[in-house]
Amino acid sequence: MAQISSKKYVYLLIFVSFTLMFFSSSVKNVFQVWFVDICTSFGVTRAEFSLSGVTFMMITGVGAWVAGLLSDRLGVRKTILLGNVLIALSFIGSALIANFYAFVAIYGGLSAFALAAVQYVPMGVLVEETFKGSKNKGLIYALLINGTGLGFVILSPLWVYLNLTISWQEIYLILGVFFLVVLTPLLFIALPLSPAPSQNTAAQTQHDPHFWQNILMNPAFWFIALSFFGCGINMAFIDIHFVPMMQDQYTAPAIVGASLAVLGVMEMVGGFIAGWLSDRTRPAMLLSGFYFLRAVSGWLLMQSTNETMLVVFSAIFGATYLGTVIVTSLFTLQYFGKENKGAVFGLVFFIHQIGASLSTWAGAHIFDSYGSYHYAVALATAFSVASALIALGLFNTKAAYS
Repeated sequence: MAQISSKKYVYLLIFVSFTLMFFSSSVKNVFQVWFVDICTSFGVTRAEFSLSGVTFMMITGVGAWVAGLLSDRLGVRKTILLGNVLIALSFIGSALIANFYAFVAIYGGLSAFALAAVQYVPMGVLVEETFKGSKNKGLIYALLINGTGLGFVILSPLWVYLNLTISWQEIYLILGVFFLVVLTPLLFIALPLSPAPSQNTAAQTQHDPHFWQNILMNPAFWFIALSFFGCGINMAFIDIHFVPMMQDQYTAPAIVGASLAVLGVMEMVGGFIAGWLSDRTRPAMLLSGFYFLRAVSGWLLMQSTNETMLVVFSAIFGATYLGTVIVTSLFTLQYFGKENKGAVFGLVFFIHQIGASLSTWAGAHIFDSYGSYHYAVALATAFSVASALIALGLFNTKAAYS
């Protein structure tokens, strides 16, 4: 894909991509805030309802790999447009059905794939292809995916307050229509459909019988993938169980909203720091540092007895939230070859989502068994420590930006 030269088009591309990331955060945030309400409306326990979250996490992982392949083969713009339309259809479909297993199929399946087709993997490919040679790719990527952080800051507190007066079906319908009627035309303007990439290089490489064998035998792949597995454990707990945990302990919407806002603000700050450092620092120390901070935040959450400690946890965890994603994304996209960057990063993200699925399932079952998320937080903290140690294995790896 040719590098974009028009500054006006670059600004438009960044604005619309950021806007898409901002509103796509609602796929998880709305589910999180209305978690208990949706669970109650279907008459199932939290453990039973966790099937929808587990399915979502696993399909997101598979979807990330597929989205990577589509980005390499069909073009990243077509992939993102497809994902946006499917998000709209999944919101509308979820609101109109009355069967729990149909909800699992639509939310856990369709919306999961749709989200994977617009977020981290395709956005990473878009930045890599569009800003070739730029010394600020890390910052640009951080800017785009920080749209999800702004979603925490602005949308999550809004959802918390709307949760008091609006049903989950109503908010799902509103968002579905918005994605279909507003965002789709914007994406058509900012992301014009381009011809599919040449099939010769990428296709021949991926059809090489030794290609995936070489990837899987590369120690760097496993250091990055296994540390990212631990990231999935932690991020899924925040995405699925953090709000229900706060609602159980601190019923005031102001406390829940403030914690999410702080988390979102620090997510954006940490994302920009990670983007800037990614262009200047080896991935091992950067990743390990982010995971260590995440372990500290988990320990603080385990000790949390008041609102102040909850906000401190949100600040520290938020600072690491996108940092691990940005460093992992940029390392993978640059280290494992230009022709198959999407496919390999998709596989890494799939392993991340295996961890996310286990965390979603375990968190719900731990709560039903003990009436508390305490042991789930302890488990997530232990995986953060493990990820910090595993990431050090990349210390002697010479990435393109090291």
